[in-house]
Amino acid sequence: MLFIKILNKLNLLGYFNLIGKIQLNGRNFNIPIIKNLGIENIYISEPWMIGLFQTLGVKEGKFLDIGVNIGQTLLKLKSVNKDIEYIGFEPNPNCVFYSNELILANQFENTTIIPTGISTECGILKLNFYSNKISDPSASIIDNFRPGEEIKYSKYITINTIDNIAKSCQLDEVTMIKIDVEGAELEVIESLIDLLKRNKPIILIEILPVYSEKNRSRLERQQKIEVILKKLDYLTYRVKKKGSKFESLEKIESLGVHSNLEACDYVFKPKTNP
Repeated sequence: MLFIKILNKLNLLGYFNLIGKIQLNGRNFNIPIIKNLGIENIYISEPWMIGLFQTLGVKEGKFLDIGVNIGQTLLKLKSVNKDIEYIGFEPNPNCVFYSNELILANQFENTTIIPTGISTECGILKLNFYSNKISDPSASIIDNFRPGEEIKYSKYITINTIDNIAKSCQLDEVTMIKIDVEGAELEVIESLIDLLKRNKPIILIEILPVYSEKNRSRLERQQKIEVILKKLDYLTYRVKKKGSKFESLEKIESLGVHSNLEACDYVFKPKTNP
């Protein structure tokens, strides 16, 4: 680990393919690092998610991860329940490649990556990258999602509907869904409506702040998500953290307009499982 961190600090990691090791929640994991790809998994981000999973209870059923990136959620989930069935959706081919290497390195069972984004239609879109990292977690398919920020480059990716995917991949008994799609949350939720009606899963979702009521596009999209989920009888909770640790779930009536990046992680729970 120290050797890897030294190479990273010296900007030499790109010349090596290595396997690092980390411990999460008392379990050991192998972390492939392939020419810099995967280094973020050495420095675990959002460790509070482990406490959230423990609080919600990740015991049975299928877990859908919409927006896998390089498997950050996968590692935390498997640290809580190594046997849970995980189905991840990821449109960035670099992240798909890496996530499959991560699965092999740890011999994860019941773990599948489907190489597509989720939306209300099937097709090809541009994924815009806001950094030069090939696994850029801020990349978005939403045009002008980050006004004023330069798009470094774009890559064509595929999108698909949940109903179309379900024709060849069994998506029954889904008990939990995580959504982290950098602005495309509305399209994902709209695609999931029938599945949400059938399975009533818990939803974990990041919705970045609106910042100002002048940001009409973000505000309107956020409000549409809230309307859909309220019609489906979901209750809304904000994830509260204390430093890097999960603290509690705060029941709220509306996401509202704010600018706090620490307050943009939410849990939607069906009224039948409050």
